[in-house]
Amino acid sequence: MNPEEVRQRYEAGERDFSMMEAEGANLADVNLSGADLSEAYLFEANLSGADLSECNLQNANLLKANLRGATLRGANLQEAYLLEADLSSADLTDADLTDANLRDADLSEASVSEEQWRQARELEGATLPGKGRKG
Repeated sequence: MNPEEVRQRYEAGERDFSMMEAEGANLADVNLSGADLSEAYLFEANLSGADLSECNLQNANLLKANLRGATLRGANLQEAYLLEADLSSADLTDADLTDANLRDADLSEASVSEEQWRQARELEGATLPGKGRKG
């Protein structure tokens, strides 16, 4: 699915984008708040500055995705694959990171509590806010 199609479908009221394939898509600054992106394949997608508040991203593949400055308030990121993702300066307030894979992810300056990132399954090599790189 191309970025323009995603935007048009969302603006038309569609919220179910589960299992969407958008590898490398440029979705920077897009508003997808409340959308179902569960099991979406967003490998290397650019979601910087995107509004993903209250999104269901359970089991989504966000490997190497750019989520810099994205709003993920209240998002469901359970079991999401965020290996090497850039989440720097992202707003993860109240996001559910249970069993998320954050290996080598950059969470520097992200709004996320220690309690939240401790729910993640994998943090090895991740850069955590106020903590630096986790070995």
